[in-house]
Amino acid sequence: MSHLNRREVCKALASIPLFKSLSSLAMPLASVGQYQSQPSEITVNILLHGMFAIYIYKDRQKGIDLLPPHVTGDTPHIYLSSDLTTDPPVFQWLHRGTTYAIAPHGGAKVQPAPDVAINAVVNLSGTIMRDPTVAPHCTIKVPWPDRIVPLRSKKPLNPADKIFKKAVGLVFEPPQLPLVTMLQYVVGTVDMGQPLWTNYHLFAEPQECPSDVHPSQAFDTMKTLYKGLGNLIINADLKPDAFGDVDDPLGTGITLDDESAIVELEGLECDNMAKRIKVGDRPRLRVRCSEPSGMSIPHLAIHPTACMSLITIET
Repeated sequence: MSHLNRREVCKALASIPLFKSLSSLAMPLASVGQYQSQPSEITVNILLHGMFAIYIYKDRQKGIDLLPPHVTGDTPHIYLSSDLTTDPPVFQWLHRGTTYAIAPHGGAKVQPAPDVAINAVVNLSGTIMRDPTVAPHCTIKVPWPDRIVPLRSKKPLNPADKIFKKAVGLVFEPPQLPLVTMLQYVVGTVDMGQPLWTNYHLFAEPQECPSDVHPSQAFDTMKTLYKGLGNLIINADLKPDAFGDVDDPLGTGITLDDESAIVELEGLECDNMAKRIKVGDRPRLRVRCSEPSGMSIPHLAIHPTACMSLITIET
């Protein structure tokens, strides 16, 4: 990690080869944000919205494969990328069967160890392994991050309820799970006393409010990417008795949009299904999803897709 002065900051960020396709797609670097806080780091944040199998290799040279499952059905997933810096946001498709690479500088020198109490983590073994015969929607290759940061955790309203009906294969059964996972890369430090960051977003989730059974069905699709996870089962009875409120306070460099689902981002091919409202001293999100009863019920700050990622680690 390098220490830079103010003039060198923009030069360093401009040189980051953030997103490239191993076939054809090219992405620009997101604009830089500033926040009055310490420590004064320069970070590149990759935010995963929806459902990704996060495969962490033992070999640092291989890094991580992000494997969004190809989810079909009544509410199929769509696969997009954006820096969310324009109004309306500009999105690009992540095409099926394509391999992409995101290559920020920085990253950890040791294999990441995500917190098993707040993430769904599986240690790969002789009985649990990647099934090479099942293809994800696409593959996104990234280096090991300095930090894996869970955002907007989903938890049951009743603490006695559990996220998983069966948790065979998990290192630990967490009482909550993030709906957005951030991979953070520290690419340098600055001497101006202000952290600088750039955020980039990957989406793998529905573009409309799904049925109650969608999260468990989508999770079952993701499990097919692996062998040996047949008894890892989402509790399908949780929705709508679970919530995924946006974090309060929002972390350094994170805005409300950074934790939003596709259907909550106004103007994205979703017929404006979400609208911003004021709650207390800051805006929240309200999404109207059709419940099984046929009633349209407003949910305050609920992530309407409730699709969660799974972290698998080579040991």
